[in-house]
Amino acid sequence: MKTILIFCNFIFLTLSLIGQTCTVTGNAGTYAGDKLEIFRYSDYITKNRIKILSVPVDVDGNFTFEIESDQIFELLIDLDVFLGKLFIEPGKTLKIVLPKKTQRSEADILNPYFEQIEFYIRELEDESNITNAVRKFNSLWNDSFDVIFKNPKHINSGVVEKEIEKINDSLSFIKNEFFEEYKYYKLLHLRQLSYYKNKDAVIKKNYSNKKVLFNNPAYNLLLAKEFETYMFEENKDTLYKVLNYTKDWKSLNNFVAQDNKYFEKDFREYFLSINLYKLFYKNTHYQNKIIRILQTADNSDINENTRIIINNILKISGTLVVGSQVINFTLYDQNKERKSLSDFRGEYIYLSFFKKDSYVCQKDQVLLDAIYKKKHEKLKIITVFIDDDHQNVIDLAKDNKFEWTLLHCYDNDRILKDYKVVAFPTYYLIDPNGNLKMIPAPGPSEGFETAYFSVYQEYKREQIRNND
Repeated sequence: MKTILIFCNFIFLTLSLIGQTCTVTGNAGTYAGDKLEIFRYSDYITKNRIKILSVPVDVDGNFTFEIESDQIFELLIDLDVFLGKLFIEPGKTLKIVLPKKTQRSEADILNPYFEQIEFYIRELEDESNITNAVRKFNSLWNDSFDVIFKNPKHINSGVVEKEIEKINDSLSFIKNEFFEEYKYYKLLHLRQLSYYKNKDAVIKKNYSNKKVLFNNPAYNLLLAKEFETYMFEENKDTLYKVLNYTKDWKSLNNFVAQDNKYFEKDFREYFLSINLYKLFYKNTHYQNKIIRILQTADNSDINENTRIIINNILKISGTLVVGSQVINFTLYDQNKERKSLSDFRGEYIYLSFFKKDSYVCQKDQVLLDAIYKKKHEKLKIITVFIDDDHQNVIDLAKDNKFEWTLLHCYDNDRILKDYKVVAFPTYYLIDPNGNLKMIPAPGPSEGFETAYFSVYQEYKREQIRNND
């Protein structure tokens, strides 16, 4: 009997280490016959989505899926217009209800700035489960925010604390460590927005000596929104100077470690990665330096969660930095032939993204044709047209006798995200080695030919020097 008991305890401990199953079930009649696409965030700073499952909904609208995990995390269900959120709790069964199926309008589909409406999914059988608790808490938080900021010029700390007390009293029946941490940082965010003005004190008390909550959205939201470049702000010019002459992650990390607020290694490195990511978009002068520093971080002894965010930053940011390698793509041209960007390696590529019905694009088409006919040495012109019908691109080329490379893609193609195309026209110049040379490049009416002549002359001088 003792042997059996020991064996059972061993099995239980093993299951605890490898994770327990969370079963999610529900009925969504308007999704009958569809598939629910299930994701999670790989990190809460870049919010890169990782697909977990594709779940079929039967003809009666029923669906069930299972997730094995050793920790609580936020799961995402892509519902087109909506993005449903649900906290996976190992060992629990969750019965959920989804909103009526709603699809994007044509205008939303064409809108590159469209953002899904996010909401926390309702769980039907347990009011104290984490998703329901967060949903109720956020509603109370929003109500309190309206009360506190009714007169933004006169924030009363007493009113803030009274509202926080009301929220805590309303949810005192929920006892869960993950939710308590979520609530702690959301309420801290409320205080930070209203009357906490000493950022140094907030970091010291609430982050420096506490464990890093990589999977808690409230913890990360406060860091990303209110402290996004705080390391550089508090050090004034000093850290910028270090960033200028530092060539690797280790050196920059060691400099930051001199501040006792960042003594704890995991938090320091995580917070540093957030600050570099945000600075990348705030100050283009440092972009190439940030990319080079982050590229050296992979060889360092960093927490795996921080490694994930750094790799995601490099994937997102490094694709569109002068000197970075471009992402290859393959599309059909006006002759219905497959063309890849890599087919043009060894040449300068003047890459543009057009919409056929854009007036500016229509004007630039004529100018591009004129540039093409001049046959500039070592220059290839490629234009990607975003259109719902490839035949339109074929007809455009035929009717106007355009002979440079015209490619076709759809509005939801990955290439638009990879090249961060949000306006038309958009231009890039790519060098013979497949690296970005100009981002953005000037348009044909903005002096592109003069700019290209300068670039090409420098290229020829470099070739001569290399041959010598």
